[in-house]
Amino acid sequence: MVSFDYDNTLTREDVQEFCKDLLVQGYDVYVTTARYNDDNVWRWNYVPNNNDLYATIDKLGISRERVHFTNMMPKAEYLATKNFIWHLDDDIIELENIKEAKLETKGIPLLIGNWKHKCKKLLK
Repeated sequence: MVSFDYDNTLTREDVQEFCKDLLVQGYDVYVTTARYNDDNVWRWNYVPNNNDLYATIDKLGISRERVHFTNMMPKAEYLATKNFIWHLDDDIIELENIKEAKLETKGIPLLIGNWKHKCKKLLK
């Protein structure tokens, strides 16, 4: 099982292509986003709904049941309850929280050029 952040991560074409490859290979792919869920999205004016997220995951073939909205809580709290191999994210604070929590899930920084190599290495 692997996890992708959505905003500024799974929204990127190169990340979507990598995600598609993982799905074809049979990996269980999840999305862990700090966004508010549909019941609470009104709390954040920046994104008035999650339609863009749903369109992306539908296009990729990720089940909506595999999306977790943290409602602006640290992702490490949710990831601590799961057995993901890694979580890919652009947010350095989220990645630091994962590292500090000493989770089994490895936080992979998207903004480092070798993110794909790091992800693949952990899958072996």
